[in-house]
Amino acid sequence: MIVSRSLAEHYWPGTSPIGKRLKLARYASQAPWITIVGVVADVRHGTLAKASRQAVYYPHAQIPSGGMELVVRSIGGPAAITNAVRETMRRLDPDLPVDSIRPLSDIVQTSLFNQKLELGLLGTFALLAVALAAAGIYGVMTYAISQRVQEFGIRLALGATGADIVRLVAGYALRLTGVGIALGMAGAWLGSSVLSDLLYGIKPTDPIVFASTTALLAAIALSACVIPARRALRVDPITALRSE
Repeated sequence: MIVSRSLAEHYWPGTSPIGKRLKLARYASQAPWITIVGVVADVRHGTLAKASRQAVYYPHAQIPSGGMELVVRSIGGPAAITNAVRETMRRLDPDLPVDSIRPLSDIVQTSLFNQKLELGLLGTFALLAVALAAAGIYGVMTYAISQRVQEFGIRLALGATGADIVRLVAGYALRLTGVGIALGMAGAWLGSSVLSDLLYGIKPTDPIVFASTTALLAAIALSACVIPARRALRVDPITALRSE
């Protein structure tokens, strides 16, 4: 019998399981003890989205089954070996049917179809949410600047430079964005377990993802402030002081 690596590491950590015996039943049962003769890498069954599980493998001659899957590795494309595989199977047993021959890449893509569809929809909604957030930041900054025209005029009249006004506007935007990002990240952290079944090769709470998302949102917030900041720079001190 051959066992998977995860099973070997679970029952015989740090030692080789070769030659060890295993009973796949209650200890007091009459089931025979089976000697382990090999260890193979873990395999994800059905879909890549599910973690691999502990497994044992019997020779087909000992426990025959109604179906079997044959994996063939080649340096050419699937079309180049299809006829050769069918011919080899026919020579081994003319009565042995060959159901289908598919490249492994197609099987992998099929197993991830639902995850890709769900992530595609989530990605679309996320882009819409980011666009709405950018529009909201732009609207808030435009309104805030219109309410502070006199303040900017006074600052410019007292010697403030254009860079000072830009820093003032950007700082206000970043403070608002920082509060929104903090609340959003907290919600994302709490809801990350919902996405665990949709992800492969990455954790829902991956710090790199959270950091890159924070940087992206901050960049979008600064970009949304460009036009309001330029309007603030065009404020005429005299006109601003006479506006009230």
